[in-house]
Amino acid sequence: MAEYYLGIDLGGTNIAVGIVDSHYHIIQKASTPTRAQRPADEITADIAALCRKLVTDAGLTMADIDFAGMATPGTANSDTGVIEYANNVPFFMYPMCEKLS
Repeated sequence: MAEYYLGIDLGGTNIAVGIVDSHYHIIQKASTPTRAQRPADEITADIAALCRKLVTDAGLTMADIDFAGMATPGTANSDTGVIEYANNVPFFMYPMCEKLS
């Protein structure tokens, strides 16, 4: 059975999301503007919506995604899933993993 991974790049200008398989072939990818001046919850909602759309467009379900990872500007705690500080997006002690779960 194939494994699928979701990668998220949270940037000050764009949010990029991609799905790759266990052989690192890109299955689906897309991006959307971050509009970084908005509240963190609005940006997170856009991240979640883009992830759901890509998964659906790839003919998968969220249950098919084995792992997800996110690159973010600033400092993130990989043990807690909290973005502790981001210099160009409004995330301070933000529980990103909890919000996207």
